[in-house]
Amino acid sequence: MMAGMLPRLTAVLLLNLALIPAGHALEQGSLATCQSIKDRIDYYTDLKRKGGSSSKMASLQKQRNKYQALFAENLCRNYLGRLK
Repeated sequence: MMAGMLPRLTAVLLLNLALIPAGHALEQGSLATCQSIKDRIDYYTDLKRKGGSSSKMASLQKQRNKYQALFAENLCRNYLGRLK
């Protein structure tokens, strides 16, 4: 049963790799860049905690998600121990 799954798994992995655009290779961001991105995530998190209308909350969440994606793209997880 496992032997039959291996070719399918390999095909899925190769397809996923093919779908990644060549220009979007992940690169390590600088510590300063990652700190700035984390500060923006914290800013939007604090605003969301204060509350507001549903449209305001949706807008804040959208902005926060944008910065979280930047955090991931810049491989900022590698700096977690050094970010304030």
